[in-house]
Amino acid sequence: MASSFIDFKGNGFWARDGFVESFQLLLFKEIQAQYNNEIEWLNDYKKNLALQSLPLIYGGMSMCLEETVTDNTRIQIIVELINAIEAKISSNDDYLTGKHLNQNRKIVRQYLVQENEFS
Repeated sequence: MASSFIDFKGNGFWARDGFVESFQLLLFKEIQAQYNNEIEWLNDYKKNLALQSLPLIYGGMSMCLEETVTDNTRIQIIVELINAIEAKISSNDDYLTGKHLNQNRKIVRQYLVQENEFS
């Protein structure tokens, strides 16, 4: 399985693409749940996560952090979303399963079709 380098402001780490994709899917869903379409930059980020989660480029996945997390307000929102995901992982044994992630893949693909990103 390929790995991608996830970086932010000159710091980063290598992560397996499966882990990156899982986190992209969970973050996409959490943005939908908490904000739906309320904040424009978050909508753009959600779309970028959806596109990045497609298994098209192995070893080249991105969390799009440099482009998205540009000020303290955005940092706070992203950290709150991550904390919500962490709480769900801790409290729900089914949250981080193949079945749940496959459901999220379908949701993301449907979203991209609705957004006319591909047909």
